[in-house]
Amino acid sequence: MLLWTLRHGKHERFLERLAQQKGVHGADKAAETLATRPTLHQDLQDVWHAWHYLSMTRTAGFAAVNAIQLSDMVAWLDVHGVPVRWRPWWVRLLLAMDATYLQHARRPTNGDAGDGPGSEGGPDRSG
Repeated sequence: MLLWTLRHGKHERFLERLAQQKGVHGADKAAETLATRPTLHQDLQDVWHAWHYLSMTRTAGFAAVNAIQLSDMVAWLDVHGVPVRWRPWWVRLLLAMDATYLQHARRPTNGDAGDGPGSEGGPDRSG
């Protein structure tokens, strides 16, 4: 979900409009891209919102963003009353989401404004 959003989220409305214009150059590719859009399961929405909130707390260095601090995750879990038994699950998900974000954010720009900051068109498309 996160990787799709990072790659296409800024352009989602444009893709939707383009996909509706049958016969227009790029309409089929836009429809294919939208067909790969994942659905966020209801039980993961709180984690999704937590990661977005925590993402705003991250620091940045010279030309790179830094990971969300574990202490910020713990503080968020404390404030929101997440039971101790569920915290390892939450932290694993938040760390996995953050690793995906950092991998995307730290890729060099490939010069194609439609692809965002990464070079997803390269040989490693596993993301």
